[in-house]
Amino acid sequence: MLRKFTNLKGFININPLDLNCIEKLENGIKNLGFIGLKLHPRLQCYSLKNPKVKELVNAAGNLDVPVLIDAFPDGTHLMQGFSPLNYSELALSCPNTKFVWAHFGGHYVLDFMMLAKRLRNVYMDFSYSLLYYRDSSVISDMIYCMKSMKFEKIFYGSDYPDRSIIKSYQMSIDVLKKYGLNDDELHKIMYLNASNFFNF
Repeated sequence: MLRKFTNLKGFININPLDLNCIEKLENGIKNLGFIGLKLHPRLQCYSLKNPKVKELVNAAGNLDVPVLIDAFPDGTHLMQGFSPLNYSELALSCPNTKFVWAHFGGHYVLDFMMLAKRLRNVYMDFSYSLLYYRDSSVISDMIYCMKSMKFEKIFYGSDYPDRSIIKSYQMSIDVLKKYGLNDDELHKIMYLNASNFFNF
């Protein structure tokens, strides 16, 4: 798929508890065209505190590819022991790896912002959360966090294939404009920050 559509860039999803997970990562990056590692502790039911997670994440850093981690605290994730500190501890222990905390931390967005401000290797996307919480007070917190971070280290994500790329993009633009973001701010979070992060 990636070779057929050269404008698409993929992250390989690997469970750190799987046998040969580092070899799978190396093959995915070197031979299959992936540009990063995706971790999904919520759906794959493992803790970020497991030493095997650190091993795999450090391997990604050695390959000079970023790690995208699901950071959406739904009921399942909360019952699994979700904590923003688990994310920051992993980032601190793997300083040579670049991270994207996906979904802006959901309703923990203020905590994730405060941590990301102290971690040079951490960025965030606001996929899913911006639309999931759009009729709640969480959106005001998300906008506050964007402004507090001067619209740096934050970028858009569609959450495709769970969400339509086109519909998600347009709905996100509508919400952001409703909260008064100007063209320069939109350009940074909808394009420029991600372009710089991925060196596109």
